[in-house]
Amino acid sequence: MQFRWEIYNLLNSLQFQDVDTSASFDATGRQVDTNFGKVTSARNERRMQFSLRYSFYSVFHFAVA
Repeated sequence: MQFRWEIYNLLNSLQFQDVDTSASFDATGRQVDTNFGKVTSARNERRMQFSLRYSFYSVFHFAVA
């Protein structure tokens, strides 16, 4: 019997992925992009996967003649 348990991001810590770095300015030079410098996405949350495998083995061996 085989048991597996796989875990990604065990401590469930927040990991930022993308930050908006595209600055936009109008004709007077004012910043018009309201999302500039803000985090726009994060990586996946904690994920777990369980598996259980049971293998049957034959205890009888037959000779074929």
